[in-house]
Amino acid sequence: MRIRHITATAAMLTVVAGGLVATGTPAYAVGCAADSCYGKNPQDMGCAADAVTGDSITLPDGALVELRWSSACQASWGRASNVRGRFILYVSGGARQTQQLVFSGQRDGFSNMVRNKSYVDTAAACADISSRTLCTRPY
Repeated sequence: MRIRHITATAAMLTVVAGGLVATGTPAYAVGCAADSCYGKNPQDMGCAADAVTGDSITLPDGALVELRWSSACQASWGRASNVRGRFILYVSGGARQTQQLVFSGQRDGFSNMVRNKSYVDTAAACADISSRTLCTRPY
């Protein structure tokens, strides 16, 4: 009788312990990939979750322009902060895709996305200020 009790207890502990096995970080779902991201909002599509800054430049007036890239979405977008005055932020990427955002009063913002597939495409974020265009390095 004691052996059955020990066996039953061991089996129950195995089931309980099996439910407690740690798993890795759960994957998150993104709403688009590569070409299907074109023209879409990176935050709405979940692409900002894994985004990295590929390159950035500081404009003469102190505004920061960044090229953002998402591995999960295989897409890029431009982001600007500390903007003073009016300028145009744009990002160009794979398949000659371009998106832009006109700043006129707002201090921070980001463009919609363009395709930027790993090892296939590159993208750059640029700002048109006055009569000059300043761009990040391609990433």
